[in-house]
Amino acid sequence: MSSLSFKSAKNFKVGDDPEAIVAADFNGDGFIDLAVANSGSDNVSILLGKGDGTFKKSKNFKVLKHPDAIAAADFNLDGRVDLAVANRGTDNVTILLGNGDGTFQNAGNYNVCKYPAAIVAADFNGDAFPDLAVANQGSNNVSILLGNGNGTFQAAVDYLVSKHPAAITAADFNGDVFPDLAVANRGSDNVSILLGNGNGTFQAAVDYLVREHPAAITAADFNGDGFIDLAVANRCSDNVSILLGNGNGTFQNEISFKVRERPDAITHADFNGDGKIDLAVANRGSDNVSILQGKGNGTFKKANNFKVGDKPSGIIAADFNGDGKLDLAVSNRGSDNVSILLNNS
Repeated sequence: MSSLSFKSAKNFKVGDDPEAIVAADFNGDGFIDLAVANSGSDNVSILLGKGDGTFKKSKNFKVLKHPDAIAAADFNLDGRVDLAVANRGTDNVTILLGNGDGTFQNAGNYNVCKYPAAIVAADFNGDAFPDLAVANQGSNNVSILLGNGNGTFQAAVDYLVSKHPAAITAADFNGDVFPDLAVANRGSDNVSILLGNGNGTFQAAVDYLVREHPAAITAADFNGDGFIDLAVANRCSDNVSILLGNGNGTFQNEISFKVRERPDAITHADFNGDGKIDLAVANRGSDNVSILQGKGNGTFKKANNFKVGDKPSGIIAADFNGDGKLDLAVSNRGSDNVSILLNNS
């Protein structure tokens, strides 16, 4: 299979001004659910999946002011998926512990720095407890919150990056099995690489140029050499920068591929079943998703575009109807809903 197609989007209502979106099984029924951070209504919408590509009516859980980013992991090791929500308006992270039935309990807030814009969960110190890394757009740094394994976190430790960090991802860039960080900096048109030391600390950032106003980032092996690469969505140049990894924590110069207007979110998956990693980019300025089919050598075919809601701001890939194909969920800030694109490739 190598052709690519998606069914027309079906939309599901969430809160006001939805930004980021994550997918996981929150109620243990084996079906993928969604959690959406709603910046305008200061809450998180949970959409429980029915297993057929449709979702139940959303239920909302309160957080603090202007939640812009969200991550999912099991923070208290009870086998249930929890959520960490970065609140841009209050400069902190809210922890929502999952009850295992699709509901959540608020387990408190943790201070970070100014205007947290992105968040990722990984084990940075090798203790098997999920930790958090938060990109703070207003203070030009990343806050590391080490998890205690019981749903609580240690006080943040901060690491400088470049100007106005807008997105963050974690992966092993140098092959030492320790998670590293890549941060897309909107104000300096570059990506900061923070290599992890394996004990929860990080080396000083090294920067790599991309295009104009990078807004989103994802990590995968795009050329099949066994090294992790980066894809960065550039909001003001309407393209995606590919940074091929050298396997030692360094990256080659970027090459770019055209998408539509104001790309604001990005994810990766093999959408057409050819064994090569593809990219899906949510374009806030053109109300659609661009699919860049990977050639397996670090380059991509011309984008195919699929209509979603108004001002798409977040995107995630998962199999929502159990057919073995990866679908897309897109949060739309302008229409206060989530578009589901079912893969029928």
